Amino acid sequence: MEGIQEGTGSLESKWGPKDKFDVSYSIIFQSGLVQPLPAAPNVLKLLKPIVNHIRFVDGREIPDGEYKLYYPNEGNQKNLYLRKYQGGWEVMILQPFQTW
Repeated sequence: MEGIQEGTGSLESKWGPKDKFDVSYSIIFQSGLVQPLPAAPNVLKLLKPIVNHIRFVDGREIPDGEYKLYYPNEGNQKNLYLRKYQGGWEVMILQPFQTW
C-alpha cells in the first residue's frame, strides 16, 4: 500500500488504564529504503509511514504516550503502533520479542 490513508479509527493506549479514543487520522505510506536481497536479483521496497495528524474526534487533546491505531483498510481492520511525544506523532517499529 502506497499513498495516503485517511479516515476515522480507534486509538488505544498501551498503558493502563487502557484509554480509548475515536480519532480522525491521516497517514502517508511512502517507499523508503531500497535494500538488495543477497540471494535474489530483485530489490525489496520498505514502506515508511509518516503521520500527518491524529485528532480526537471531539477535539480534546490526546496525552503523550504509546498507542495502537485500529483502522479499516480495503475491507480489513489493520493496526499501527504510534508514539506521541511533545505533540508530535511517530510510527513505532516493534521487534518480534515485544508484546503489546
